[in-house]
Amino acid sequence: MFGVQLLGTTSASKIVKLTNTSAPTVVNTSGIVVSGDFILASTPNQCPSNGSVAPKSSCNLAVKFSPTTAGTRYGIITITDSDPASPQVIGLSGTATAVKLSAIRLNFGSVAVGTSSKVRTVTLSNAGNTALSITGITIGGSNPEDFAQANTCGSSLAVGHNCYINVTFTPTTTGTRTAVISIADSDLTSPQTITMTGSGT
Repeated sequence: MFGVQLLGTTSASKIVKLTNTSAPTVVNTSGIVVSGDFILASTPNQCPSNGSVAPKSSCNLAVKFSPTTAGTRYGIITITDSDPASPQVIGLSGTATAVKLSAIRLNFGSVAVGTSSKVRTVTLSNAGNTALSITGITIGGSNPEDFAQANTCGSSLAVGHNCYINVTFTPTTTGTRTAVISIADSDLTSPQTITMTGSGT
C-alpha cells in the first residue's frame, strides 16, 4: 500500500474509504485501531471511532507510514462495528529504507565535447540503526563512458554518518548523453540509483 519511506520520517496520508452499503441500517462503530508502524491521521469526513455511518454513506480513514525499523513493515487497520462481519481488517505494508540520497537525478546541462563539467556531489546518508555495508558503486546505462564518479563511501557506513559521491560529465560526442549510478549495499532497497543526463556540444 505504501512505497519506500526513509527511517525516522512519516509519509503523506493515504485514504481508506469505509462505505455503509446497507439500507436502511445504520452502522455503529465502536473502535478503529491501527497496528505496526502506521498511524491514523486527521482527515475531512473522518470515520468516528465511536459513532455511526448512515446508510449509503461513507467516511474516510487517513493512514500514514512512519517506519521505525528498516525492511518491509506490516500492519493492519481493525474496524469494530455493528455489522455482522465485524471486525473488518485492512492489511497495510510499506518498505523502510536506511539510505538517504541528497539527489536521485543530476542534470549537467550543456558541456563542450572533450571537456569536463564541474563536479556534482551527492551525499549518501545512513539513517538506520546498524552499519550499512556497501559492496559497489558503479556507472551503467546508455552512455557510462561519458560520466565518472569518485566516492568516499568505502565498504561500510556507520549509523548517522555520510559519504560523498562526486560525479563529472565529459561528453565524447554531441547530443544527449545519459547514464545511471547504481549503489549496491545491505539495505533492502538496494540498489539505489542516481539518473544522470547531459548534452554534448
